[in-house]
Amino acid sequence: MGIVLGRHVRNNSLESETLRWYVITDEDVSKTLIPVLREGTQVNNTVSFQRRGIWQGPDTDEKLTQHDLIFPELSQLYADFQGRELVVSVINNWPFFGVKYLADGTPVADLGLDVSVLQALSRALNFTYRLTEPEDRQWGGPQPDGSVTGMIGQVARHEAHLAINEITITGTREVVVDFTQPYFTESTTLVSRAPAEKNRAFAIFSPFTPLTWSLVALSTVTMGVLVWAMSSFSTSSFISKVFLETPPPSSTSTSSSFGLWQDSTFSAYRALVRQGSVVAPSSAFSLRLLLAIWYIFCYVIYGNKCDRAMYSGTLTAFLARPSFERPIDSLTDLIRASKDGFIPVFLAGSSNEFIFREATQGLFKEVWEARDPARSLSPTIDGGMDGVLSDKRVFINAKLSSVIRAAVRGSHRFYQATQTIYPQGYGVVCRSGAPYKTKFETV
Repeated sequence: MGIVLGRHVRNNSLESETLRWYVITDEDVSKTLIPVLREGTQVNNTVSFQRRGIWQGPDTDEKLTQHDLIFPELSQLYADFQGRELVVSVINNWPFFGVKYLADGTPVADLGLDVSVLQALSRALNFTYRLTEPEDRQWGGPQPDGSVTGMIGQVARHEAHLAINEITITGTREVVVDFTQPYFTESTTLVSRAPAEKNRAFAIFSPFTPLTWSLVALSTVTMGVLVWAMSSFSTSSFISKVFLETPPPSSTSTSSSFGLWQDSTFSAYRALVRQGSVVAPSSAFSLRLLLAIWYIFCYVIYGNKCDRAMYSGTLTAFLARPSFERPIDSLTDLIRASKDGFIPVFLAGSSNEFIFREATQGLFKEVWEARDPARSLSPTIDGGMDGVLSDKRVFINAKLSSVIRAAVRGSHRFYQATQTIYPQGYGVVCRSGAPYKTKFETV
């Protein structure tokens, strides 16, 4: 009966730190139960049955002589693993968990932040550990087809007792495994290549936008037309002698009237680029007023002796310091940059990929739709960082890992976004219902 009960508990994943079992047998079945019993009963690969009392039989008045607590506290049971070997699922992910390999290919811990955490747990709780790696070398989690990939999958299938390696706590993963409380929290960032300096071949046009240049050109042509129209009805020779510096056209000459229109427009443009000029007074007040307004306009736009002169001041400021491409500082910037060929890149099997893939609206969905199915998933963090330098890619990754890897490759070659996206909490992955999870949290 005990064997059947143990198999039922195992096959239906009924293990829980809140369930306690009281088993009475008429003979020693410890060895038979070893293959079907799990946490709470096994320590150091042996069944941890302990004698709690003696059943005297139905013919005696004293049914049970109790020698000790029937159910020991888990805090006491897992305070010392008695040298038991635990299987730990990892992947090579420096600076969190570096892995090196022996001659026979066996993975062993090297250096890293999470290596230090695992070693601290091992010393405090008196256990040893053996490393195992998932075949897909991913962080993993539940998939749409019902499978569970990566390190999460190994723990969920009981192929490993725990996993520790920069693993983000998510609600979807907690469906199949348990997490300890976060032992490390950091933010998510956008990594792109460092903005390049802009080409200055057309620096003279940089002070104004294309719309402003169009309006300046339209104003110049309009000014020429107005001067020509007003001169056609003016008896004054002011325009011919002062502004146009040409003889007045014949009113009966069509070709000469067209020439006056050309000269008027060119003269308006000449006044613009000469930054103003002094003209002789004229008896035609309307023309004097029109030209005064135009010269003031030219002075404000191009004047180099006025502190508020827009063109001269802006051009000087533009040439005084280098101008760089617009950086990618947010998801909104990333969506804008996608129109210029940039694509978002995610670490395959990571929580970042899952969060953006499952988004149903908002910026996250827009970013996911901007991906390139053939290039937007990187199998490794190093591949994601290298792809930023070789292509128009923006790597969405944890900040600390990105900063350290950028420093190795040359920080000046990368740009870390000033805005972060969301925080990530890392926890130790345990089997669902693992009774030692609480003990891990108290170390």
